Amino acid sequence: MATNIPSVKGSPKLMAETPELSLCIALTGISAIRGYVFRLVLKNIPLIANYYKGE
Repeated sequence: MATNIPSVKGSPKLMAETPELSLCIALTGISAIRGYVFRLVLKNIPLIANYYKGE
């Protein structure tokens, strides 16, 4: 194991020391997930439309 990799035990301490950084990481993750879901929905709009037309 490399010594420069922070351990799991050290992570909450690091996040407590830098709340802005952890908030930024959280927001980036949320926006990335939201963007992925949005693209997934856009790709599937024709399938969803065809499904509702068929009923």
